[in-house]
Amino acid sequence: GDRVVPMYHSAVPTAVLPVSQFCSGHTGFVQHMPERLGKEPYAVHATFQFAGTNGKRHRMREWLVWEDEPAYYDPPGGLLAVDVEPPAELLHPGGRPPSTVAHHFDLVNWQLSRIRSGLVLAELTGRVLVMPKLWCGFDRWWAPHTGRIPGSNMPLPIQCPLDHVFNIEQGLRPDLIRAFSFLRHPRVPQTVLASQHNLTLPADLSAPTVTAALKDPAAVHAKVLRIADTPPDVYQRTLTAEQQNAFAKRAFNYLGIWCCIRPPARGKPGHIWYDLFWDIIPHTDRWRQTWSDAWVPRPSK
Repeated sequence: GDRVVPMYHSAVPTAVLPVSQFCSGHTGFVQHMPERLGKEPYAVHATFQFAGTNGKRHRMREWLVWEDEPAYYDPPGGLLAVDVEPPAELLHPGGRPPSTVAHHFDLVNWQLSRIRSGLVLAELTGRVLVMPKLWCGFDRWWAPHTGRIPGSNMPLPIQCPLDHVFNIEQGLRPDLIRAFSFLRHPRVPQTVLASQHNLTLPADLSAPTVTAALKDPAAVHAKVLRIADTPPDVYQRTLTAEQQNAFAKRAFNYLGIWCCIRPPARGKPGHIWYDLFWDIIPHTDRWRQTWSDAWVPRPSK
């Protein structure tokens, strides 16, 4: 065809490969171009990611193209999955795509509160957390942008890879989590898939009520414990002050940054750190800044 160009004295016919099937990390993992165009991807390059080797591996796991050892698919303590479905108003504020940094953080933070609950429940039960799908209002890049990186044209919001928000290179340990698609992996044993229990936590959340719910025999013996309609405040309402402090010390480094707005002044940063405790007033963030009022997205000092 007219896309074929002869090279090396016409000895080698050469052509440009379609990026919808020979994907970069962005056209594949972020733009989801093969899915959007109904194409079968032939290859994907683990670029445009933010968490080193762990980030590359996790993206492959999300796509179900990474194979681990058999024990990975049936952890001894079991699995915990959380229901985190953002409301339509956060996905499309005012019926339109997200268009501001505030829209992006409203959407992500709503999910972070519930993922924090999942992390707490996973620790309390000794289970591995199956992360939910993560939705971002804006893309992430290495320079200022207005929601989409230059040269891309995907619709917003995007189902974003975990490393867009979570620091899985140096913070959240990969062995504590599984990809959102984990239970669809062909290597997951049928004994795991057949042993699932749905649990709705009591409305009057407290340490005694949650402990009782988690100790229900059906919950204890299930290999996959699913938490329906995951509440955002398990951390505040079920952990003692000592337990909260211990969890916070571990979790301060679980999240990464969003990048970027234009820096407010020369020499100032344009990136904004995510905060797992954004909705708790007052709280002290990872940089020892105390938030006594509502959290707002602002560049780090």
